[in-house]
Amino acid sequence: FSVVGFAANATAQESTELPQLSIADQLGIPGSGGGLGGDKATFSAKYELVEGSQRGRVSVTATMELNWHLYSVTQKPGGPQRSVIKLKDKAQAKLTGAFRPDVAPHIKNYEFFDVPVEEHDGAVVWTAPFEFADGVDAVKAELGLVFTGQVCQDEGACIPISNKAIVATF
Repeated sequence: FSVVGFAANATAQESTELPQLSIADQLGIPGSGGGLGGDKATFSAKYELVEGSQRGRVSVTATMELNWHLYSVTQKPGGPQRSVIKLKDKAQAKLTGAFRPDVAPHIKNYEFFDVPVEEHDGAVVWTAPFEFADGVDAVKAELGLVFTGQVCQDEGACIPISNKAIVATF
């Protein structure tokens, strides 16, 4: 969460109103505003290029704390919220294929979901092919990504992740 700072020596003419908080902030729910509560899941990213080209592969790594998990990018509707990874700036680059995990998710069946649940725990690396737009310096660029999903405890408590910014470098 980001908090707006206020000068300690504000004059009477300056506004001393507090910043507006979302309902999630007011209730103390972590994970709103694109962040996470604590480090239940951390993210990093990198990309590799085919030598002499604008094409390559981008990898996003998610590492979860013990007893926490994320859901797969292929989680079917009728289950928990699936993980979604998108490019932030589609003018800079485009995905040329889907994100695929380095390890298959654990499949579990719960009576309250209509479909099998696909969970990743520990760590997972999702990789997808991509291509930079013409004119982008592929070696020096930063590739912006956005992750949306949720990180959940094995006992059922979940923290939403909304538009978590991740930057991939060469």
